[in-house]
Amino acid sequence: FEPGKLILGGGVMATPGLIDRVGEKAVKLGGGYFRSDASTMISAPGLGDNAGLMGAFALAQSAAPE
Repeated sequence: FEPGKLILGGGVMATPGLIDRVGEKAVKLGGGYFRSDASTMISAPGLGDNAGLMGAFALAQSAAPE
């Protein structure tokens, strides 16, 4: 099962160029396993710095009684 996308976030991943380096390393270590290009497979969260906060809010909403 090949992952279609890996989303990496958090403070450390905000380091300039780190996601690109992780992508390059994943392709190298994968030895041809990943069919996708690392630039499309590994990315930052679409919500940016709000990803954790919005995820926690979504969990709280789903746990709230109706």
